[in-house]
Amino acid sequence: MKKLYILCLIFLCTFQIANARVDEYGRRHYKIALGVTNPLSAYTKYGGQFEERNGNVSYVFSYTKYTGAYPGYQTSFELQKYFRTRSKHQYYMYFKGLLGDAGFDSRKLSIYGDQSNILIGNYDENLKYLSGNAYGGGGLGFGKRYNFGVLFIRWNFGVKACAIISDAPIEEKNIYRLMYVTGPASILEFNVHMGLQL
Repeated sequence: MKKLYILCLIFLCTFQIANARVDEYGRRHYKIALGVTNPLSAYTKYGGQFEERNGNVSYVFSYTKYTGAYPGYQTSFELQKYFRTRSKHQYYMYFKGLLGDAGFDSRKLSIYGDQSNILIGNYDENLKYLSGNAYGGGGLGFGKRYNFGVLFIRWNFGVKACAIISDAPIEEKNIYRLMYVTGPASILEFNVHMGLQL
């Protein structure tokens, strides 16, 4: 069955590549794109995206897994509006909503001198993270997409606001303060994405 799924995916990709048109500016008019998130920071987070584009509007679904001091995951839905241009590359604005789950593992901060060994969330018998406190939020910003045929590289910069939506004690919420500066709920965000546009 797995081979059948892979075969169907290859067929879909081949069909999309054959039918996508390139305009007079060298820009490929794709319908779907598959990408990875922040490939250079894979030691603390990794994830993927699925994008569906209609003209100058894109709908992006993302999933990111965090493995640093605030382990967990984040899912988001992003609406991107691309600006008209005669260039091969395009600027865009985006709006996003997100939901996530985060714990806290102070062992990841031991290189900075933290020896408290505080764990927040559910862990298995090998101290591997399972689940923590839920959070939600939204954001907006701008970015640029560089088109290279079936490949793309995209960066974005923006601001977001998040809040813990679980019934966590005040002491736990205070430990999450650093998450709003450097973690998955950081107020300022800068991301790089790369992948295939079909």
